[in-house]
Amino acid sequence: MPLEFARLVFMAFSVLTAIAASYIALLLIGRIADRSRTHPLWWVGGSSLVFGTGIFSMHFIGILTHHSAAPVQYDPILLSISLLGAIGAAFPAFYVLRSSHPPKSHLYFSGFAIGFGVLFMHYIGNAAAQVSGTPQFHLLPLLLSIVVAFGFSIAALRIFSRNRKRPDSPGRKLLSAMILGVAISAVHYIGMLAVSYSTSATGPASFTNMGLAFVVSALILLLLAIAGYLAYLDRKQLINEQRYLKKIRESERRFRRLAEISPEAIAIHSGGKLLYVNEACLQMFDEPDAEKLIGTAVLDYVHPNYRDIAESRIASMNQGLSTPPAEQLWVTPKGSVHEVEVTGMGIEFEGEAAVQLLIRDITIQKKVARELEYNRQRYESLFQNNPDGIFSMDADGNLIDINSSFEHLFGYSKTEITETPLSELIEECQLGVTVVKFQLALEGVTQNYETLGIHKSGRRISLRITHMPIVTDGKVTGVYGIAKDISAEKRALALLAESEEKYRSLFDYNLDAVFEMDKAGCFVNANSMTEELSDYTRDELIGLNFNPLIAEKLERVQGFFATALSGEAVNFEQRIKRKDGDIIEVDINAVPKRRNGEIDGVFAIVRDITEKKASEQKINNLAFTDQLTGLPNRHWFYQNIREVLSRTEELHQKIAVLLVDFDDFKSVNDLLGHFGGDQFLKIVANRIHSCLGPNDAISRFGGDEFIIVSENTTEPQAHALAQTILQVMREPVQLLGQEFSVTLSIGIAFQTGSESDGEELIKEADFAMYSAKENGKNNVQVFTHELDSQMTRKSQMEQALKKALDEQQFALHYQPQVNLASGEVIGYEALLRWQSPFGNVPPSEFIPIAEETGLIVPIGEWALRQACRDSKEFCALGQAAEKISVNVSARQFKDPDFSEKVRAIFEQEQVDPGRFEIEITESVMLDIEQSARIICELKELGLRIAIDDFGAGYSSLNVVKNIEIDTLKIDKSLIDEVLINRRNLFILAAIIEVGKNLDARIVIEGIELEEQAELLQPFGIVGQGYLFSRPLPPGSLDAFLSESDYVATSTAAKLME
Repeated sequence: MPLEFARLVFMAFSVLTAIAASYIALLLIGRIADRSRTHPLWWVGGSSLVFGTGIFSMHFIGILTHHSAAPVQYDPILLSISLLGAIGAAFPAFYVLRSSHPPKSHLYFSGFAIGFGVLFMHYIGNAAAQVSGTPQFHLLPLLLSIVVAFGFSIAALRIFSRNRKRPDSPGRKLLSAMILGVAISAVHYIGMLAVSYSTSATGPASFTNMGLAFVVSALILLLLAIAGYLAYLDRKQLINEQRYLKKIRESERRFRRLAEISPEAIAIHSGGKLLYVNEACLQMFDEPDAEKLIGTAVLDYVHPNYRDIAESRIASMNQGLSTPPAEQLWVTPKGSVHEVEVTGMGIEFEGEAAVQLLIRDITIQKKVARELEYNRQRYESLFQNNPDGIFSMDADGNLIDINSSFEHLFGYSKTEITETPLSELIEECQLGVTVVKFQLALEGVTQNYETLGIHKSGRRISLRITHMPIVTDGKVTGVYGIAKDISAEKRALALLAESEEKYRSLFDYNLDAVFEMDKAGCFVNANSMTEELSDYTRDELIGLNFNPLIAEKLERVQGFFATALSGEAVNFEQRIKRKDGDIIEVDINAVPKRRNGEIDGVFAIVRDITEKKASEQKINNLAFTDQLTGLPNRHWFYQNIREVLSRTEELHQKIAVLLVDFDDFKSVNDLLGHFGGDQFLKIVANRIHSCLGPNDAISRFGGDEFIIVSENTTEPQAHALAQTILQVMREPVQLLGQEFSVTLSIGIAFQTGSESDGEELIKEADFAMYSAKENGKNNVQVFTHELDSQMTRKSQMEQALKKALDEQQFALHYQPQVNLASGEVIGYEALLRWQSPFGNVPPSEFIPIAEETGLIVPIGEWALRQACRDSKEFCALGQAAEKISVNVSARQFKDPDFSEKVRAIFEQEQVDPGRFEIEITESVMLDIEQSARIICELKELGLRIAIDDFGAGYSSLNVVKNIEIDTLKIDKSLIDEVLINRRNLFILAAIIEVGKNLDARIVIEGIELEEQAELLQPFGIVGQGYLFSRPLPPGSLDAFLSESDYVATSTAAKLME
């Protein structure tokens, strides 16, 4: 029994030792959380040392109890390892427990660390005991010791963590120490059951049981002494803390009472999380439940624009720095935004460092401030920028303030006007009224009146004055005034009265019908011309709707009326029915009638255009009818062709266009005169018209050209129609006692598809007609692909000609003119050549195109200028001839400024015009009067005039009879058969004789044979042709002239034989 009792005593002593060690360690760890502690690692180390040593002591007391029957020896190295293992495991466990509120993960880690340290110390310590026999492990006690070690350690630390800040309950710390001590003891004794040994000790002696007992007893006594002393200190501190905490709780209660009844919002946060909000804060956040705010992030309620600043301020508060109040935007959980002023300071709340925020809602205050500032700016803006003069006066009538408009109104600066007496600002006769009105305003009655002001310059100003009392604290302290310049208004009223009189005069005495209608379309006013136009009296018209007066298309008129009522002016023509039943046509101009800015009816001016429309119809008939033949004219054709093309396309029919042109109408006109020519056209027009069918329409296209459109036709039918016209025209025309056999050429073009238009068809028919003339005249040609190619070439040449001048593609060649009597070269004719992209195009091909397109005008000017420049080169090289002839086109000659342009060219090139001759064709002379004027102007410049192609079929004698010319150039056609046809020779001789009698030089063109030259030599004329030379470029004239002596000699000799 004594041995068993000793074991029980030792077991109890071992458990108490474990509890005492645990209590001391936890007590020390609890002190580390105090922020005032320095060197926390030393405290953690001390706690670990006490705890490790305590459980080591408890272990070996238990070993003594377990092996009391036999002595046991121990390995000192393993003993040391077990002790250090217990201390080492305790250190990280207590280190993570040093904070006030360690997270659960830290608690679990500490529990596992302590459990591991206990197990490590126990099993390594067991291994240090040198016991005979082989150890035998028992699984269930082993596992149970592990579970108890970890489970009880975690439970003890969780109880400790929850109650470490409750100094009013020291028993809770003891409870944690007891649980941990029991757990350590349980691990030991259960672990002892997990391993069994033989009772004899082996190995070298190290420590005997007595020695170990002595050491352990000493350690236990030391631990108990430390535990007692620490318990005493803990109790003493506990009493002090309880007193301090009581004061703190009392202070907190007072703070909470003050905070709860504070009208300002108060919030406390720590680590960015809200810990407390008062009632005012809840009201501001519109949140009745404080629990919904507690624990949320304070920055969540700060507007994103202010979060960076708020974070910076919180950091400063946490460091104990003072921060001034700051205005911010805060957002409530429901999304409403408040403007707040936030004041913060660092405090300790519930034992932790925290930040207290005083949040003053200044939303209304800021809104009021903004409205006050807005109103102030509005007032200032209204005062300073008001177009009317604004002023304020004190009760004595002294000006206090004026705006810039007031300064401008009177012409005084603010300083000047305050020193100017009222008598210099207001007309003398108005002073009394002004004073009375001012006094009434001082009595509290607003005054409005008109007066006459005086500008600094002395000019009188019509003013409308408003006086309003300035009331301060219920007392009138001055007068606020507005001075409006109504001079323009006065003038406008006068003008309005004058305008009203003018309007009434225009309304009553207007030669057109003028009336007003209301929005329902009923007459409300009408002048006398309206009565005359409608045959209704004014009384009958007033109240009458316009509908009965509309003769046709009533809905259209109603639409126009609605448009006018919508605010737009309308103009239209309409047939109306008078009261007597007559229908007349009128032109109506209707505009919206406004009153006070609102449309309340329509104002209309109506003019009778019945006679005008009749005249227009006549004019229209004249415009679309050829007055000579009675046939439709060119304008009608262009309008009709569009309709025909549209109709035939819709009906999938084919049309043909026939262009008819007389081959020699000029000879008829020359022989019979214009009157005879007109009669001739009437006759042939009737003949052509008689050939047409029901689907054919004819128009006089101009001059002697007629154009026929044949609908729903075929190519054979169109060709047959053309042959019928030719057949009818074979019969001679009897006119003015003479008989004429005339021929004509017809070109036909067919619509080739929907892409054909009128212009294209006319162009194709015209091209085909000219092809008929080129093929001997008096025949029909249909536009074909070959002609299309020719037309394409012509179009391409047109485009190329437009670039030819800029690209310097033109050149002048010169053909000598030789005196047939002497063989001497007396001049050159400048002939145009085109070095085109198509190669060398003959003048006979490109000059008609240039004439047609008008390009001949700039080309002709270039040719004259280039001839001037070449002439200067000829003079410099000694190649000058008596004259140089330059051709001028009919298109150039029609330019009224032609002679002035010629003069400018000679002046710019500084060449003598007397060395030049201008060649014109007889066709240029159709308008004798204009041609005579231009020729006279050219001759005044010193130029000589030559008629080219004389005798080619125009009114040659008429030309030379009316115009003074210098040279007659006889056309090549008169000498082509002169060698075999004596009649031609007689005609030629007659023309030469006429020319000589007119003192004109005679030039024969186209001499190609020596026989022709021999025949013409006796006439003493000039010759030109390939017999003497082809046209030569300027650089080749030198070679020609070097041979000219030979040419002159041989030619003269042959002519003299």
